Amino acid sequence: MATLEEYFAAWERLKGTQGHLSSIAGQLRDLASTLEHPDGVRLNEPTTSSGPPPNRMIVGNESWPQWAVVETAIRSFTSADDEFRRIESSLTPEQRRQTRT
Repeated sequence: MATLEEYFAAWERLKGTQGHLSSIAGQLRDLASTLEHPDGVRLNEPTTSSGPPPNRMIVGNESWPQWAVVETAIRSFTSADDEFRRIESSLTPEQRRQTRT
């Protein structure tokens, strides 16, 4: 049987991992918006063009989250969700009532 302290700690951890995923999702939305820019995009690398630089949105690798960060965030969320569900399922009916107040 879990304690209410464990329940609320697991809830806070779950909410924290959800917040991190939301932050990554925001970065990906920003990147998607940039990629859809009507003037096009280009990487922040030197160009071989000798003319004036085209009017494009510059995209660099700092514009998107690294896969290792995304993977770690997903694994953290999954772990927190599993822990929360395990703890929640072991609460007594009285403890469940206390979590709703």
